[in-house]
Amino acid sequence: MRSIVGVAEEGPCADTGTNPIEPMSKCRAQCSGDLVAEPAELHCQGGQLDTPSFACLSSPCKVPDSVTNGGKEICRGIKSGTRFIGNGVECIPQCEEGYLPDLDTMTCKDGEWDHPVFKCLPKACKAEASGIACGEGDEIESGSVCSPMCIAGLEPSIEGQTLCLAGKFVPEVSCLPPSCSFEKLVSIEHISPEGICWDSEEGIMLKDRLPSNRWCCPKCEAGFGPNIHTMHCNAG
Repeated sequence: MRSIVGVAEEGPCADTGTNPIEPMSKCRAQCSGDLVAEPAELHCQGGQLDTPSFACLSSPCKVPDSVTNGGKEICRGIKSGTRFIGNGVECIPQCEEGYLPDLDTMTCKDGEWDHPVFKCLPKACKAEASGIACGEGDEIESGSVCSPMCIAGLEPSIEGQTLCLAGKFVPEVSCLPPSCSFEKLVSIEHISPEGICWDSEEGIMLKDRLPSNRWCCPKCEAGFGPNIHTMHCNAG
């Protein structure tokens, strides 16, 4: 086993002292005095204690373990499951996708973090990055709505507003060529009560409009058939 500063005189395993431990088993790690063992357990593999990351830490800081929306590695480069970080070591906070930490760094100083534990805050949505404009402005805070707008000749892919949630619009929205309305078709006799046209690409029955550059198959009520087999929308 490599030499580790601060290991207890009776050995690194609190359960066995200087006695060997069985292969493929584990023991509770120990250090001398007030030093803190990290990790808490050591494993015996191939006749050796697996100690690459074992250390006896002086005045360490507890790794944050209850950060809402924190990343899998709560501090960049610090292995998931690590309990303590040594004195003077820096933590670069990490958050889940869609969230940003409110601190750039935290440093362990004599057993205390130099800042309160960080928070992961939801990202705002950038309308321009999504290829649209919002009536409310280019940057929409998470939890706020966007009224999508497009340049002349295009229209939003959804009707109504979309909601920003952690950096993404829900539902997603983009600017597309104008769709084709079925408004003039609803008066045709014997239209299927389930809808006007079957969109095989999406596997749905369309009732109001057909997206641009898409085909659909007109549907009639039972006992009747359409006089054309397909309809195509070309930019409105």
